[in-house]
Amino acid sequence: MDTFAVMPNHVHGIVVFVGALLALPSHEGAASSAPTLGDVMRAFKSLSALRVNRRMMRTGRLWQRNYFEHVIRDEEDLNLIRQYILGNPARWEEDENHPDRLRQATCPSYSKRTMIRPKRGPTK
Repeated sequence: MDTFAVMPNHVHGIVVFVGALLALPSHEGAASSAPTLGDVMRAFKSLSALRVNRRMMRTGRLWQRNYFEHVIRDEEDLNLIRQYILGNPARWEEDENHPDRLRQATCPSYSKRTMIRPKRGPTK
């Protein structure tokens, strides 16, 4: 793995397939028996979730369901993505999947610091 940042509910990282070449079809018709990015991500999420959940004595989902993939085509693209990844932890508070943002989306009166109560008319 190249640059990475582990966030509370997801990971940003650059996965490098060393020696990865364009897979040519074999005689049997299968393109390749090499693991796909999907295979790698599934194994990473499964194994890391098991270990984290055991260590924290908990169960349940740890990571977000899907993953985003982008083929890095050149050095400029690589450097921009590295900068994005390294800066991501500083932007966690603004992340749409931050627990406080999720609570705000499901409970509009929720505020991180205090509960904001709806304004009421004069009491009699």
